[in-house]
Amino acid sequence: MDLPVERTERWISIGSAEIYSLEWKPKETPVVAAIHFIHGHGDHMSRYDAVLGPIAAQNGFYIRGIDQRGFGETGTRSKSMGNCQGMDVSLGDIAHISALIRNDYPSVPLFLMGYSRGGALALLHAWKQPDIVRGVIALSPPLAGPNPGFVAKTALFLLGSLVPGFVMDTGKDATPVTRNSDLYEWLLNDPLNTSKISIATVRDILCTFPPLFDKDVPEALECPLLVLFGGDDKIVPPDSGRKFVEKAKSTDKTFKEFPGARHSLLFELEETKLAAIDTLSGWIKERI
Repeated sequence: MDLPVERTERWISIGSAEIYSLEWKPKETPVVAAIHFIHGHGDHMSRYDAVLGPIAAQNGFYIRGIDQRGFGETGTRSKSMGNCQGMDVSLGDIAHISALIRNDYPSVPLFLMGYSRGGALALLHAWKQPDIVRGVIALSPPLAGPNPGFVAKTALFLLGSLVPGFVMDTGKDATPVTRNSDLYEWLLNDPLNTSKISIATVRDILCTFPPLFDKDVPEALECPLLVLFGGDDKIVPPDSGRKFVEKAKSTDKTFKEFPGARHSLLFELEETKLAAIDTLSGWIKERI
């Protein structure tokens, strides 16, 4: 069945980079909120067609996101798969797209929604530019991780400075991100999926993110906040999300855990996926 949603693909320029952009807009209802969606590491936007398209159509949301540098169509065209060029470049691109959305839809509130690394970036963007967004939804963000130790941290910072674009291939992920075995196989075999990761990204996730999300970000973050985790997430400990929300300065903050679910809530078993979608959609509508 065709959804009453307008899907638009386009290529845009950010500096000298060519970036793939994808957006969904309801056909039959006015736009009541705009969402900037930020995908995770190794991920890309068209993977979310069957999820974000219906969310847009059913709720009157305009949703837009890009294939970040090093991923999806953007990474394929630039022949730079896995090299996102680090946190600061990613945040610059997020600011650029957020500004485009606000320019196109100045009269509706803008929300950030990100998955995994994209969720961490959404929180960082809201922290750095607090007046830009109405609220943030972070799905399974990597707020804490294993401590690599002083020697490894020093090596990562040094390598991240000298050769930030050096890319390693970690191989296909053996850690299931969903209990839905069919969807997991589909995700793994997606031709735009990549298991490559840059030194800069490893440095960010293991060395830069943990101290920021332990103190600086939660102590300053005042916007409405929704953090969702699967209770059986094998990649990021759900308790890190709970602790982050408890510390957050915001007075409008919610942590929700879905029992038994894994890392990728939007590709989980149908009941869990729909519950997560209902939670985030309802949360946005309550804050319009």
